[in-house]
Amino acid sequence: MPQPRPVVLHYQNSSAFGPVPKKVKVAANDTVHFQIGPATRAQIPGCRLKITLHDAQFFDAGVLEHAAGQPNDQELVLTVRPGIPTTPNQVITGYKCELLDAGGVPIPGLVSDGTTGGDIIPDTA
Repeated sequence: MPQPRPVVLHYQNSSAFGPVPKKVKVAANDTVHFQIGPATRAQIPGCRLKITLHDAQFFDAGVLEHAAGQPNDQELVLTVRPGIPTTPNQVITGYKCELLDAGGVPIPGLVSDGTTGGDIIPDTA
C-alpha cells in the first residue's frame, strides 16, 4: 500500500540547511512530501522551497518548487513510479534542496546538495 514519506527542510541560525531525514525510504507509488520546517518559515518569512532530483526517471517530476504566491507551508509532493530499484541501501537518486527568497532567488548559504543534500533509497522492509 502506498505510503506518504515526509521530509522536512530545516535551517536555524548558523546550523546547516538540509533535509530530515537525509535518506528517505520509498516503494513504488509512495509519495514524498517535502516541506519547510516551521522554525525556518518563522525565521525567513516568505521563503520558498525548490527540490531538484539528480535522476528523475522513477518519479513524476524532476523539479518541485513553490510557485510565486503559493503559501510556503504547503508541501511539495513527489510520486514514485513503479519499477524502482529494490536493492537495499542503493541510492535511487540524490536531490538538491534550495531555500529561495520571495522572488525565487536562491538564498546564499541555504542550499544543500551532495553530502549535505538528501537521498531517496528503496524501502526493502
